[in-house]
Amino acid sequence: MNASLRQLNVNASALARRAEAGETITITDRGKPIVDLVPHRPRFRFARKDDVMRALRGAGDDSHTRFRQQMDDIVDPYFDEPAIR
Repeated sequence: MNASLRQLNVNASALARRAEAGETITITDRGKPIVDLVPHRPRFRFARKDDVMRALRGAGDDSHTRFRQQMDDIVDPYFDEPAIR
């Protein structure tokens, strides 16, 4: 759907609800597309391995050791990202 700047000014709430529902709305200025109003997609973030292991150290039993073994099985051994390995 296209909407002019004027339509955005008058109907911002309605257009935001449509975008929230999944619709992409192209905002135009004198017929020229200038911006797209799109649904927000939260960024998925991984916890750093060191942070998770630090939290597990106080868990008592061998949770930390088991977690480390599982992570070593899961994480690509050729991936050298220090936050992961």
